[in-house]
Amino acid sequence: MSQTDLVNKLEQLLPHLFNSQNVSGEPYLRFQLTPGTLAVVSMEQVQESLVIPTENITPIPNLPESVIGLTNIHNSVFCVVDLGNLLNISLSQLYPQAYHVIVIRLSLDDSPREWLLGLSVHRILGLTRLSSDCFQSPQEDIPKQLTPFLSGCFYENQERILAFDLKTIIQACPLINSQTQR
Repeated sequence: MSQTDLVNKLEQLLPHLFNSQNVSGEPYLRFQLTPGTLAVVSMEQVQESLVIPTENITPIPNLPESVIGLTNIHNSVFCVVDLGNLLNISLSQLYPQAYHVIVIRLSLDDSPREWLLGLSVHRILGLTRLSSDCFQSPQEDIPKQLTPFLSGCFYENQERILAFDLKTIIQACPLINSQTQR
């Protein structure tokens, strides 16, 4: 079988691989903040998402309740914070088997070095693409403590999905505040 015949056969069997599609919208990471709260964050600052076993996170005493502890992934040590607890909408889970963590990159005080911060959520659901015209202003029924952290919301299959602003969340993190005030 010649190379051309092989390509033609593959094109017949897998046409979706050969059709160039224009993917519109910006990439967002979709997750469950709590069992009843769906949300997205822009992938602009997201490094990766991980499921980290509880034993791989070392608790640190005398820190705010939202701080779960330190972990070492890919030779990088970073802090993991419970996002729901940080935003005052849920209590930290007691002794889960693993944490679903969104790892974000951040720069502090114009430092050339990037730091990592882990945001623990209930569950990571995957990637999606969204255009800016699908976002609406946050509705009145959204808890007041969340509105400063939102860039908007949208509806999909009659479910409200919140769009969080990572920069605002980072500024609210107690560890980041203590670093920038030094």
